[in-house]
Amino acid sequence: MDKHALTVILLCGYALTVHGAADDMASLAYISKEKVAQTPKELLALSLEIENDLGILRFEMGRASAGPSAVKANGVNPREAAYIAAALSEKSSRLAAENGSSSKRTDRAVATTPVGTSLATALQNIREVKKKLQASKAMTPSPMPAAASWDDVFASLYRCSTQLDLLLDRQYSSTDEFQAITTAVHHTARLLAAFPGAQRIPPEPDYVAGKSAADIMDTLVFCFTQLSMIARGAGLPMMEITANPEHQETQKGEVFNLTNLIVAELAFMHEQTGASKPAQPVADTSSKLPAHVFQRSGLFKLQLLELMENAAANRAWLSKPKTGG
Repeated sequence: MDKHALTVILLCGYALTVHGAADDMASLAYISKEKVAQTPKELLALSLEIENDLGILRFEMGRASAGPSAVKANGVNPREAAYIAAALSEKSSRLAAENGSSSKRTDRAVATTPVGTSLATALQNIREVKKKLQASKAMTPSPMPAAASWDDVFASLYRCSTQLDLLLDRQYSSTDEFQAITTAVHHTARLLAAFPGAQRIPPEPDYVAGKSAADIMDTLVFCFTQLSMIARGAGLPMMEITANPEHQETQKGEVFNLTNLIVAELAFMHEQTGASKPAQPVADTSSKLPAHVFQRSGLFKLQLLELMENAAANRAWLSKPKTGG
């Protein structure tokens, strides 16, 4: 653990609900060099504090509420909480920059950045924005449960990430989503290289106009399910994701969030093969529509079906050292 990393003290359990000038004192209480929040209960307490602050900013900025998340996660591993916590930290830096506030950044190596470090950074950035906007509306924080799991931490972080997306001026676009899913396609092609004769990049499905973010989310949830089955079949722990029946409308950024999570999981799987780190594909920065993202996610789905078929015949494929591909 990096002793010089930004760290967190949680005082009195779920503790402080303070506003206005007292926020600075609360931030100082959370940011210390003595202890990093590590347990699910500590991390959930901090994430719920961030949720509360984002609610205050949402009111101040006149932005929409994120509502119920599009997905639910089960069997979350600490690394998966680290992925979304690091992304939340990055977004909080963007929010601070957009609003003329000073900001902190955490290490972009998300797999090794402690969740508590990322959340402490996010909290500090968000409170800098609150101070800049003089946001002082009092809000009742969500109750802290008696017990907490990594599933609970992930659910809260996902809600924070989705709400923060709606506070950004420059929100994630279909072009961003297309680039992210293209990276997933690239990583999956590298994984398929472990199987001689496998079709690494099948023909892309036909373009179908009129597709929406909800259509893309349906495909990505299916893809994550397939990916999780492939990983667990090879003995690699990976959480499961299902569609949330309470979800009503796919919000800006949710497709990007889930796609980035998929990319992180693929990169983790690739590390297990012993192969060299996959290079990033050349970015296509031309403007894209949701239909383009849906088409590309359809290609990714075909790759995963190919990977599942080949992996089923060789369940130890992830444990074998590879040098090429």
